[in-house]
Amino acid sequence: MKTHYQNQKGFNLIEILIAVTIIGILSGVVSLSVGKYLDNARVKATQAAMRTISQAIISYKHTQGTWPKTLEDVKDYLNKKGDNDPFKDEWKNPYEYSLPTRTQSGTITSWGLDGQPGGGDDLVEEFK
Repeated sequence: MKTHYQNQKGFNLIEILIAVTIIGILSGVVSLSVGKYLDNARVKATQAAMRTISQAIISYKHTQGTWPKTLEDVKDYLNKKGDNDPFKDEWKNPYEYSLPTRTQSGTITSWGLDGQPGGGDDLVEEFK
C-alpha cells in the first residue's frame, strides 16, 4: 500500500525549525532592548534620588549649621514615603557619603549596576 504525503496540509519539520529560530532571535533582540531600557531607567532614578538627598544635606547644613555626619541624619529632610530605603540606589546598594572639606565638595556615590567601585558605571553627586 502506497502512502502519498504530497496532498497533506500542514508544516514540515524544517519549516517549524525555521519559525522557532526566527522567534528565538526576535525574542533575544527584544529582551536586550528592554534590558537596556530598564538599566537606563534605573540610572535616571538613582541620579534623581541622589540630587534629592544632596538638597536635603544642604538644607540640613543651613538649619543645623553643620554637615550631617551620616545620611540617616537627613532623613527628616526628605519627603520620602513608602517602604523603599531612601539611602539605597535602584540596585539596592547603599549610597556612599563623604563630607565636604575646605578643598573638595562632598559627594554621594552609587557604585551602579555592579555594586563595586570603578568599572565606569559609578554615579556621583557633588554638593558644597
